[in-house]
Amino acid sequence: MRNAVSTTEPPFAVFSALGGNVRREWQNPSILTRCGARGPEWYIRYRVKVLYVADGQPAIRRVEKWRALGLCAKMTKHQAEREKDRLMREVNNQVYTIQSQMRFAVVLASFREHHIPTLAEPSQATNA
Repeated sequence: MRNAVSTTEPPFAVFSALGGNVRREWQNPSILTRCGARGPEWYIRYRVKVLYVADGQPAIRRVEKWRALGLCAKMTKHQAEREKDRLMREVNNQVYTIQSQMRFAVVLASFREHHIPTLAEPSQATNA
């Protein structure tokens, strides 16, 4: 399980190519019902950010996901609400998930371009 929300900003300037500051978003979807293969079930609809490369530049696309929470016969709406809260904690912390989807070469290039020039001369020589 991931740690609670941190106030630490993403390292270096990797996200500057994504349109400046990456803002946090909060989703709290409604619990819905649908008829599944095993009977009526609780489910939610939410969106996740997916990182992809378009024309050689990193970009973010929001993709809708549908997630079943459980059968209506086996759980109450209150239990479904708790399951939704557990799932949405991970989704709402997605600023940090996006970093793990980037190729290491992109992070390394950004580090060399934006961070190393800010170091003193002796440190720059050891990191080159």
